[in-house]
Amino acid sequence: GGATFLLEPLFAHLYGLWFFADGQWTAIETYGIHVPIWLPIVYVPYYGAWTVWLVRRWNRGATMGDAAKLFVASVALAALAETFYIQVFDLYVYQDSQPFHVADYPVWVAFVNGVPPFLASIVYVRLVPLLRGWASLALVAVVPVCFAADSFGSGWLYLAARHSSEDPSMPLLSILGSYMTEPFPPIHPNFANNPATGRPFLISEMRPGQ
Repeated sequence: GGATFLLEPLFAHLYGLWFFADGQWTAIETYGIHVPIWLPIVYVPYYGAWTVWLVRRWNRGATMGDAAKLFVASVALAALAETFYIQVFDLYVYQDSQPFHVADYPVWVAFVNGVPPFLASIVYVRLVPLLRGWASLALVAVVPVCFAADSFGSGWLYLAARHSSEDPSMPLLSILGSYMTEPFPPIHPNFANNPATGRPFLISEMRPGQ
């Protein structure tokens, strides 16, 4: 779970999150984002321990109603934690005009953040019995991959290239944009539906500055 913090800079760019650097020790700085030292620490109980608890819960058996309640619990934990970090400690802020925000917190982000531990726990239930020996090391990547799949979809390579420098390679962005034709997640005001199609922008339809 703690390793998931390495994906935070891409998340911060896409969702408009900005960590205040003053008064906080920096764990890593990537793509111009200062990720504070406390982030991997708080990721361990949520993306780590909560995921493990969910795995054990699934192994005891669960109904569809139980699954729905546990997902709501996952969302509620994410919302409670972020509201605490924003309102009580003033550690970061979500920038721009965010939709559906309450007390400076875009509540829809709680649903985004509620998915990775929930999804990863289901993957673990199916995957753990199948892996033996060195293959078990692949389990370390499950939560980060679920985080990336939920937060970025197939756009993570494009995002990584676009934010790699102040002057990213246009040929590289063109190649990535041309071959990645999955809809870009419509999760930011700048990435609303394409008026020409009425559907979410494809990565290949986006300009580098978007």
